[in-house]
Amino acid sequence: MSSTPRVFIVHGYLASPSSHWFPWLRDELSERGANVDVIPLPQSESPQLEAWLDCLKDRVGVPDERTHFVAHSLGCVATLKYLQAWPSDTLIGSLMLVAGFTGRLLNLPQLDGFTESAVDFASLRRMAPVRHVLLSENDMVVRPPHTEKLAEDLLAKLWRVPDAGHFLGSEGVTRLDQALEILAPRLHQGT
Repeated sequence: MSSTPRVFIVHGYLASPSSHWFPWLRDELSERGANVDVIPLPQSESPQLEAWLDCLKDRVGVPDERTHFVAHSLGCVATLKYLQAWPSDTLIGSLMLVAGFTGRLLNLPQLDGFTESAVDFASLRRMAPVRHVLLSENDMVVRPPHTEKLAEDLLAKLWRVPDAGHFLGSEGVTRLDQALEILAPRLHQGT
């Protein structure tokens, strides 16, 4: 197993690797010695779960204890479904979900294909002993109760980021200091 930590940033609906705070976090974590990949998921304007899962499999390969995931919005659902496909004894370094959800969003029925099948939270809790969820009270895309439920189901530490909306660049969120503060100390633990 390589001692270099790997971080995969998984974008959401209508986004790309150059969106929002992803480039900033990539650069900050790279400066701290991580190999960072902001995964370019296919057709983010009309996403299909299987295509996103195939892309994650191709880009990540085999996850291990040096592998960390940071996912945003729809990328959270895709990341969880990708991870639960691995054997239950798989361990990853950490899981950070930003404005995430796993239930149906009435305001975005076009994403129902991602939420139709259940998520195996017990398996994910074993796989990711370090779990963080970030939300903002003024998120109008994924309302806070959806993200609070995700944190509750995962038994994850919940962080409330003031006035960040849905954590979009168009809302002025081009850096996410909380994510860096949470993840950076974990990168080289155990090396």
